[in-house]
Amino acid sequence: MRRRYSWLIVLTWFFFLASIPSLAGTIPQAIRNAPQNSWVRLNNNQFSDAWAPNGLTAANTKAVIEAWSSFAWDSLRGNIILWGGGHANYNGNEIYLWNSASGTWSRGSLPTRVVADPNLLGRYETVDGPLQTPISMHTYDGNIYLPRLDRFLTFGGPAYNVGGPSRYDNETLRPTGPYLWDPAKADPWKVGGINGSHIITSSYPADSILGGNMWQNRDSYPQGIPPGSDRIFGSNFTAYADENGQDVLYLSGGRSLWRYLINDLNDPSQDQYQLVGINDAGGHPHGSGTYDPTRRLWVELRGSDLQYYDLSGALPAIVRIFNNRIVYDSPADEGTFNFGSLVWPFLGDRYGIEYDAARDRYLLWEGINEIWELKAPADLASGNWAIKRLTPSSAGGVFPDRIAEQVLVDNNYNQYAFRGSAGKWKYIPEWDVFIGLYHPVQGDVWAYKPAIAGPDCTPVLTPSGATVPGAGSMGSIAVQIPTGCAWTAQSNDAWLVVTGGVSGNGSGNVSYSAGVNNGPPRIGTLTIANTIFQVTQATECIYSVSPSLVQLDSTAQSGSIEIATSGTCQWTATSIVPWLTIISSASGSGNGTIGYSVSANTGGERIVTLNVGNQIVVVTQAAGSQTTLPSTNVALQTNGGVASASSTIDSRFPVTAINNGDRKGVNCAAGGCWVDATEGV
Repeated sequence: MRRRYSWLIVLTWFFFLASIPSLAGTIPQAIRNAPQNSWVRLNNNQFSDAWAPNGLTAANTKAVIEAWSSFAWDSLRGNIILWGGGHANYNGNEIYLWNSASGTWSRGSLPTRVVADPNLLGRYETVDGPLQTPISMHTYDGNIYLPRLDRFLTFGGPAYNVGGPSRYDNETLRPTGPYLWDPAKADPWKVGGINGSHIITSSYPADSILGGNMWQNRDSYPQGIPPGSDRIFGSNFTAYADENGQDVLYLSGGRSLWRYLINDLNDPSQDQYQLVGINDAGGHPHGSGTYDPTRRLWVELRGSDLQYYDLSGALPAIVRIFNNRIVYDSPADEGTFNFGSLVWPFLGDRYGIEYDAARDRYLLWEGINEIWELKAPADLASGNWAIKRLTPSSAGGVFPDRIAEQVLVDNNYNQYAFRGSAGKWKYIPEWDVFIGLYHPVQGDVWAYKPAIAGPDCTPVLTPSGATVPGAGSMGSIAVQIPTGCAWTAQSNDAWLVVTGGVSGNGSGNVSYSAGVNNGPPRIGTLTIANTIFQVTQATECIYSVSPSLVQLDSTAQSGSIEIATSGTCQWTATSIVPWLTIISSASGSGNGTIGYSVSANTGGERIVTLNVGNQIVVVTQAAGSQTTLPSTNVALQTNGGVASASSTIDSRFPVTAINNGDRKGVNCAAGGCWVDATEGV
């Protein structure tokens, strides 16, 4: 029974991947190279490198990670979107981004200036007001990205200084939110709201910084909420589901579970809330939650309680706590987790929990090397949940270790604080990895690459590679791989596009197209089931050269060659011999003139071919100067006379011939010979 669920989950998840807008393109090479069941660190700079400059931010920016904050995964751009702070920790509401292509942290906005609320002592709000921008908040596990709408969403949590996302209406304090942030408007030197709403200093006076109008307050909390259920979602956990081609958000507050849908991005009044779960047991607000869309099962770690909502039946479902139904895989691990404890620090202050759709399991992590696997029973009503310790490879000493780095739960405020991995532990389905974050200054981005489950999922690709014409073409690749192996196909180069078969399970086909090549021949790659497929493309450009045959005398000289082609076609000119040198325009595009020089030739005739664009130019240089010596006959006496002669034609050709009695005495020196000595009378 468990096996059947596993295949259904894999198929459902990858059909979902194929249906949503373009996912983050290239898997970082470090992840590809990493062995299974191992960690790899992905960031190339520190989180602190992206902080706003002094004067434009408040103190303690590290609280954006440190203080019960969370990130969302922008699958369209391959970015982490990080937002948080709040309550007694930090008042800046700026956005931070980590980009997987560059591996670097950057800012998505500058912080907005905050002002005291005249209606309530100790309360603050942004200078442009809660309808424009949110005050910074603890976000717990509440930040999420909606790929179809291309928006980051947060319900927020305890707001700066006094807690609670709220606004005034006619002197009445009431909840507000949720807030959407537009990633397409990200700008490190703009505030998220209106012009001039930045922190004002002598270096940055009023109206000196523009506003990006990046935020939208939906201001759409549900009406008619049943008694006892959440009204402000102060401490919330969220998870994403794609349902009927729409972004659906599942949202757990302290006493209820909601299904939230944005029907019209421009009309918040059309937002829908559905109460799908009721928590009569309550529980501590700290923790995180996750969702299995196949079984419609919401699982969360709240405080130190493990609990779930089964949404496959009548709604609203009633929460079920299963602390006493945990079975450890190894007796040695028995009692590692003190589920149900009421003593701080709660498990929710340490662990994040996330669903692994490819392997039908939940993984818990607390910022160290080890990970815990939790598996749901087929029979939720009475079955036991299995928990197992996973210990990734620590080869090379590359693994997360917050304890060694002094990022501690029970800290003395001289060290960094760890407020759990809740909201900072995410499964990235298009890469099949988990990403975790914990260090509040370094901002190290850790990727856990799980072991491949089931059969050997190494594919056979037919053909194994392709050569395509410069005019562009389409192609198809057969993927032979065992059933149960989920895979994706993606391009690693802009001129190659996957047009079909972006994902699959078991054998299938991938189709692709190659664009027109107006440059030199090129090589691109597709990654299919973690295997590289290479595409070599010729050029579409037509080149002509004049002259194509160059005949030169033996003297040193220079010359030129004309190349003609269309304006976008690139070319290079290369020589493979030292006596001919390209002296100007060794490369270019469109029509051009290539200058060359040759050295004097003192030897025999020589020939070289120049590569110009995709054409050949033959250059021939004549031999150097040659001299023909006259022959000289010298009569010798029969008794063996001695004779000698020398050349005065050219100092390069000395000639000496001596006969000491031979009929034909020959003595050749460099360049000349006395070759005809005959016997005299």
